Amino acid sequence: MRTTLLFAEKALRQQGRDVVGTLLTLLTTPLFTILYGLLAPEGAAGPPAGPVRAFDVYVPGMLVFSVIMIVFSSSLGLAREIESGAMRRVRSWPVSAASVLAGGGLVHLALAAIGAALVLASARVLGFQPSVGLPAVLFLSVLGAVSSIGVGVGVAALTDTQGRAFLVASVVMFLLLLFSGVVFPRPVVRLVTIGGVVLGPFDLLPTTHLHAAFARLMSGGDLASVKLRILALALLSMVYFAAGVLVFRRRHGVGVGA
Repeated sequence: MRTTLLFAEKALRQQGRDVVGTLLTLLTTPLFTILYGLLAPEGAAGPPAGPVRAFDVYVPGMLVFSVIMIVFSSSLGLAREIESGAMRRVRSWPVSAASVLAGGGLVHLALAAIGAALVLASARVLGFQPSVGLPAVLFLSVLGAVSSIGVGVGVAALTDTQGRAFLVASVVMFLLLLFSGVVFPRPVVRLVTIGGVVLGPFDLLPTTHLHAAFARLMSGGDLASVKLRILALALLSMVYFAAGVLVFRRRHGVGVGA
């Protein structure tokens, strides 16, 4: 635990020095939310259950977008450490790869929570009335951010430089936005049906369940109504983070002897 906190402190100092990167991570999605809210038409959109602004329908997607942004911050932060040679020194330390990555992960979880709070605040300023409180939004955002951190770790471990990490993270972000239903309707591909629920390859993306959960909550549901989505999101987030740790450990040898 002490090792994790030490690396968290180090990551926090680095994030503080990278003012531009931190501001881009936190403010990009809120600014897009405000811009879309000012330009969005006032007409109805979505199911015919009453007048619903087009802007209101896209707020859940904006929240997911703020979580996906953590792929950038986590991958670029770790790639900076690798590129600078800092990780070569860490190889000789008696620490596990999980503890090293969890330290930076705590900082990025905090960024995810702040980013989601800013998006919700921006939407509220523009007249959006969420059906759930901030704690539920933060809970889902942090849970989803675990998978984003795992993806970012894997990207950084495989690319080694900030420039390459940025390019690969951009492709990953596009795929998550495209196939999670955040920007476009999610393609329906049937692989198996369990208990009347159709499952496809895109259900293996954590952001698919995060978007579905946010959409249900923002349309009047509660956490109990999305418990299966939360369970799927939690399991996939753990798998993605563990995969990122494994790739990092094998690629850079950190924690092999720990």
